[in-house]
Amino acid sequence: MKSDFPQNLEAERAVLGSILLDNTCFYQARERVSPSDFSSQAHRVCFETIANMLARNIPADFVSLTHELERHGLLEKARGHAYISSLTDSVPIGTTSGILEYCRIVKEQAILRSLLILSSKVQAEVGDRRDTDEILESAESYLSEIRGSREKALKGPFRISEVASECIPILEKTSGRGVMIGIPTGFAALDGLTAGWAPSDFVIIAARPSVGKTALGLEFVLRAAKAGNSAAIFSLEMSRASLVLRIVCREARVDHHKMRTGFLSTEEQNRLVEALARISKLPIWIDDRPGLSASDIRWRIRSLAKRDQLKLAVVDYLQLITAKAENRTQEVTKISMELKSAARDLGELTGGTLIAISQLNRIAANERPRLHHLRESGQLEQDADTVILISDAEESENGQEDPSSKLIDVAKQRNGPCGSFKLLFLPKWVGFESESVEKSQSHEPGKKPAERSKLNS
Repeated sequence: MKSDFPQNLEAERAVLGSILLDNTCFYQARERVSPSDFSSQAHRVCFETIANMLARNIPADFVSLTHELERHGLLEKARGHAYISSLTDSVPIGTTSGILEYCRIVKEQAILRSLLILSSKVQAEVGDRRDTDEILESAESYLSEIRGSREKALKGPFRISEVASECIPILEKTSGRGVMIGIPTGFAALDGLTAGWAPSDFVIIAARPSVGKTALGLEFVLRAAKAGNSAAIFSLEMSRASLVLRIVCREARVDHHKMRTGFLSTEEQNRLVEALARISKLPIWIDDRPGLSASDIRWRIRSLAKRDQLKLAVVDYLQLITAKAENRTQEVTKISMELKSAARDLGELTGGTLIAISQLNRIAANERPRLHHLRESGQLEQDADTVILISDAEESENGQEDPSSKLIDVAKQRNGPCGSFKLLFLPKWVGFESESVEKSQSHEPGKKPAERSKLNS
């Protein structure tokens, strides 16, 4: 009678038998399965012992394996000489060509067992009447480990010929003059440095409070959506309505503070209504649930990527994300690694990019931020593909400090050059423009050219 317990003992025996017939099979197997994937204790003991033997350059066959097991007092756990001798009988016609398929079967059965364990854990935690959020966090964390184990087993390494075929579409895309690999950022100066938002990149935007981090993140979302790319913002600080009102004021070029205090003219109100109608048609998603965990964000990004071909995700902001850990250092490490994985997921599913907004450690008011100022910088700096720092530009052309001019410093870029440039911050509209574009505009909607300077005062 077939057992309900997920296992395939013949596949497990075939993996071990193939390795005993040809030790090179072990390296293919080890990339796809681990000792814990074997349901039988005897098979786990054999696999671990073979691994230790090959690590010491000791060939593994029936004689040497049984000797090694006997020497360490493990032969009984491995079910004895006769059983080990029979392992090669599970390999059809003495060939080892099926090793990858045997490993796939073993791994799939191991995942099914892990899912049963997850189900039992959830039932036990529900029975203990634990907090719902704790149960969800625990389940999502364990499920993430299961999925990660499966994905790791299904991928790589790849022959260069396989990877070369994947590069052909990229080369074809860039054969036209001025065509970038990534999604345009909306700012020519930034595109010149980064070649757009690259697939799978984990980007961090960091600055001191009230310098424009969220505004720049929203700017990237808005510009990506206007270019026809689905974009999302996960806001752990602001409500969805507040974010939309910011975008509307940016689009309509209406003073955000005047809108909030109710001192708008009829003409400005009309512009806001028209802007709201325009942005309502854009492919923008907003998730403003507070206290999201890193795994929450990762799986929501995966869902949007599959459902709506998400190309750009912005998380605002990193220090408010939660993760279960013993201390803050471990928590930040877990958050950073989870976001890095989310960026990889997004890149693989749609070619998209993940941007996380971050705070800086406290620095002097006139000090230019550096990479080491990134709060909890170690792990974040290591995992990020690109780090962009925002600060007030030191001086304008007349030698005076210009609070509306921001220095955008690409302080780290794994696949390109670093450099800096200036953008014009528009605090009244809570947005950014390229300085050259902004200065070339003759007037604002509903304003005479002579009144232009008053809007940026």
